[in-house]
Amino acid sequence: MGSIYKITNTLSGESYIGQCRGNVNKRYNAHIRGDGNKPLKEAIDKYGIEHFTFKILHDGILDELLDDYEEAAIAKYNTFENGYNETPRSSGNLSGKNHPLYGKPRSEEEKRKISESAKASPLVAKVQKMATEAAAKKTKGVPRSEEIRRKISISHRKSDYTEMPDFFLSLPADMHSSIKVRLLREQFPDVSKSTLYFRISKWTGVKTKKQHPNYPEVYEFFTSLPADMPLPKKRHLLHKQFPNVRRHYINRWLNKWSGTKTLKRHPDYSDANDLFLSLPAEMSLSEKRCLLYEQFPNVKRDTIRSWIRKWQTELTPKGEQK
Repeated sequence: MGSIYKITNTLSGESYIGQCRGNVNKRYNAHIRGDGNKPLKEAIDKYGIEHFTFKILHDGILDELLDDYEEAAIAKYNTFENGYNETPRSSGNLSGKNHPLYGKPRSEEEKRKISESAKASPLVAKVQKMATEAAAKKTKGVPRSEEIRRKISISHRKSDYTEMPDFFLSLPADMHSSIKVRLLREQFPDVSKSTLYFRISKWTGVKTKKQHPNYPEVYEFFTSLPADMPLPKKRHLLHKQFPNVRRHYINRWLNKWSGTKTLKRHPDYSDANDLFLSLPAEMSLSEKRCLLYEQFPNVKRDTIRSWIRKWQTELTPKGEQK
């Protein structure tokens, strides 16, 4: 079984009809490498692979009928006289540059029909994506001309660009940048997040970094806590209030908000400390230790003993310490 395919130049409208008895993707990549039709390869080098579409005209054809299908398709689309096929059977030696109709553009209506027929096939979209990625790797590191930069700049501009600064300036000045980005994304969903960060840094003159989605909520909860509350207690409440946020994120944010270095604590440290302080003062350390062993079986005993030594030292007045 084989297939009949058509490769079309979306700029000039010229096409190439070919046949394949195997994987059509491999055959298409062979054309990109230059293994096949010479006029088509010259056109790919001239216009760029991103301006070519790939379409399968017939699939599942018996091998003995491939030549007939190919000849019929060449005649139907006139790719011999107005295309890249060198002969009606694609086996001639006529160079593309010497072709009498080489480079002749098609009408806009023909281009539109060709584009619509190509977009309807998922296989074409997959092959075009592969071709675009291959072209991007080929041009990686190559400086862009001023004309290409100008076109890219125009394509990146949105019709709502003039409305975004007005909306941004209407927001409160003390509002956090992450909240502003979230509001801008809701107001202008077609603009990418990276573009929003770039524009905000351009408008404010300050480089805006991407923030964690829960950062504003955690910060708001942190500011609602009493100022005299110990930092370990705040950290414990934040871990408990936001279990889906990683602990090292909260510790890093606390370092930033409080201006002090937050040590990484055991998740049961705060609960064990509260239980230890709630025990009667006349209870012996051995009884307190056994009670902590029973209450926190998942904590290592050496860890509990080290905690008790630390807490006992903090409770003992300095004058009584040896």
